[in-house]
Amino acid sequence: MRKKFTLFSVALFLIFGFLILYLARPQAAQTKSVYLQDLYFELSTESITTNAIHHKIGAISDKISPSKKPTNNGESNFLQAGTPVYLYAVTDSNHDADTSVAYGIVYQDHSHRYHLLTTDVTHQSQRQFYQLYRQYLQVSYSAFVKGMQAGVLRR
Repeated sequence: MRKKFTLFSVALFLIFGFLILYLARPQAAQTKSVYLQDLYFELSTESITTNAIHHKIGAISDKISPSKKPTNNGESNFLQAGTPVYLYAVTDSNHDADTSVAYGIVYQDHSHRYHLLTTDVTHQSQRQFYQLYRQYLQVSYSAFVKGMQAGVLRR
């Protein structure tokens, strides 16, 4: 009987030990991202043209843990609260040969360099982005969708 109790105690101790180690392990960092206007944007390494940066469309309201994915409007897991974000839209008039992304948002770092954040190119996110910012894009929806494929918004 005592042998069973000892074996049971050791097994329970090991289970709790592994459970504690599992819960205490460091969380993997999420992709650097922003959730704004019900759209999820991720930091991109794409080159951008400053001619395609338009006016301010919002600001970060809350910086959350880098290990979490933003789920509320205005949240970011890497930008400080108060960081302004700007609309980024490439059109015929501001197209640069080095630019391959046609739309997104940008922020300016402390070195005054701009960085692009892009959203996925599903029909739903394209439609939502277009509805939010169509007054600044100055293109029809069909031209906007075609521009996503070509990398430039055409009038």
